[in-house]
Amino acid sequence: MSILGKIFSKKTDLKASEPSKVKVFDIIRPSISSGEVYHFTSDRGVEYEVRIGKITDTLERIINFNVLNDEYHDNEYATTNKGEIFKVVATVLEILAIYIENHPLVKSYEFNGEFKNKDREVETSIRTRFFCRALKRRFPKSKVEIIGNRGIITIR
Repeated sequence: MSILGKIFSKKTDLKASEPSKVKVFDIIRPSISSGEVYHFTSDRGVEYEVRIGKITDTLERIINFNVLNDEYHDNEYATTNKGEIFKVVATVLEILAIYIENHPLVKSYEFNGEFKNKDREVETSIRTRFFCRALKRRFPKSKVEIIGNRGIITIR
């Protein structure tokens, strides 16, 4: 089994109380349960914001997560290279599970992974492919697809 398989192998029925095997960072939730902005800080002090916002359809959302630290001010989608990618992704997926639980009518979520300089020649970024693999493992009953550089999860 791959390392991703070991990390995200726990089956879930979309309940936030069923986390992946990777321990997640402490999540700062919005002040109201229907809020769209979550925060967490990694063990190495990197601050993240996860924003789940409406697209055009009221039942579709876009997942946007970025780094807030000043050292990354010129690129909020920077690769931090702090060795915490699995825990960061597990935390983002836990936030998504919490959001799904609080918004049961929303059926579709979209993600666009930023390209690294060296992979701009390909249609789908490494980040999009990585996140979609993690989505499939965390939400096995849902449909996850990649269209261009967009990862889309449809809740079932």
